Amino acid sequence: FASELHRKLHIVTTVSPITNIVRNIGGIHVTVTGIVPDGIDSHTFEPIPSDAKILQTADIIVVNGLDLELPTLKLAEKVKKTETPILQLGNHALEKEDWQYDFSFPREQGHPNPHLWLNIELVMRYAEIIKNQLIALDPSNKEHYLSNTAIYLAKLKKLDQAIFDCVETIPQNHRQLVTYHDSFAYFAPRYGMTVIAAVQPSNFSEPGPQE
Repeated sequence: FASELHRKLHIVTTVSPITNIVRNIGGIHVTVTGIVPDGIDSHTFEPIPSDAKILQTADIIVVNGLDLELPTLKLAEKVKKTETPILQLGNHALEKEDWQYDFSFPREQGHPNPHLWLNIELVMRYAEIIKNQLIALDPSNKEHYLSNTAIYLAKLKKLDQAIFDCVETIPQNHRQLVTYHDSFAYFAPRYGMTVIAAVQPSNFSEPGPQE
């Protein structure tokens, strides 16, 4: 019973940016398993049977949300323990009226651009949401989570300012982006850039001659 009290939280995440944020906040008191391998397109990722076993053992499942991981969410809801919460960060960090739609994520298809983590202000919101959830699940380590969050937020503030400084070096009429995958929808308005096109088609296939 005593060992159960001090057992590390097992957190299952999806894409690597979310996995990294959770590891920064959780530190030594959590075990984090990311199920979307690095280099795999998260929009087309389909979980495999071994992922079901991982999801079954989770104390909390943390995903980006905004429809990024629908197959994984569907599986998680089917196999997870009843008491295991699923935390959709983007859905908590941003009001629906602030969701972005664009070249790769047209409004008529109904799925918003989910790449909030390129906007560092929104990463700070993610960090606070994760911190509060971990404290709720594991209050005995509250001070640890608070300390980790403070350290991480200080790093994020430096990164946020560094991006502003970098963009300032670009002439204002040249602050336009053509991207491969349209992941800068939340980055661009914060840092004064304009996304003028995305090369990858909205169905995430290989680009053709038109692109």
